[in-house]
Amino acid sequence: MPEEYNEAVAEHYAAFRPPLHLLILKKLFKPGERLQSGLDIGCGTGYSAIALSDYCDQVIGIDPSKSMIQQAVEHPSIEYIHGKEDQLVDLASESIDIVTFAGSLFYAKNLKLYQNLLRILKPKGAVVVYDFEILLDSALKLLGLQLNSIESDYKFIVDLSD
Repeated sequence: MPEEYNEAVAEHYAAFRPPLHLLILKKLFKPGERLQSGLDIGCGTGYSAIALSDYCDQVIGIDPSKSMIQQAVEHPSIEYIHGKEDQLVDLASESIDIVTFAGSLFYAKNLKLYQNLLRILKPKGAVVVYDFEILLDSALKLLGLQLNSIESDYKFIVDLSD
């Protein structure tokens, strides 16, 4: 993987990423609910892993960008790993309660990852995929500005066999 997320991008990401992860996860978990283990795939600079740690005793955050991992916020219950799905082979079978993809599934989909997830998830484990979109159209319209639409190849329906 080319270092698409270099040091400058990672610093910007860490400083300006909207803190929405915890708000999203609050809708998923019951008050006081705790799990033993979580895995955050594509953890970036750690915000999504930190949010997951509010509900898990131990969290592993993994990201293919070394710069992102270097910018990750340290936390006592989070282990950050630089790497891809190959790193998941070290995790014990049926050891993870929940796996999250916070805006990262688009980058991480492949059959090897899918097979590892099936192996490491506990029998009643969950995979949670979430993303967010900042809607600026109405605010820009009030300012008399218009944003040009940009075509995207983002696939909302994911085929992990690609």
